[in-house]
Amino acid sequence: MKKLIPYQVGENDVVVAYNPQQALEVLIEYCAYEADDYQDFDVEDISHKLDSMLRDEEGADIETLREWVARTREPEYLYGWE
Repeated sequence: MKKLIPYQVGENDVVVAYNPQQALEVLIEYCAYEADDYQDFDVEDISHKLDSMLRDEEGADIETLREWVARTREPEYLYGWE
């Protein structure tokens, strides 16, 4: 069985996917990017941050990245920030 992995794509977005290429494709589709918009994006496996606490806009704890990833069943966009 394949395992979904959290990836940070570019500077501001996190997606879950099965591999780095798919992570980039998820972001491209979600954000409706053109080819020039994403060509320099880095894709980083952030599995080492699974126990990081996610916070809302006011800074209140929501849940860990691990908890969020555990609920996903297919590749998808999770969250981003500016």
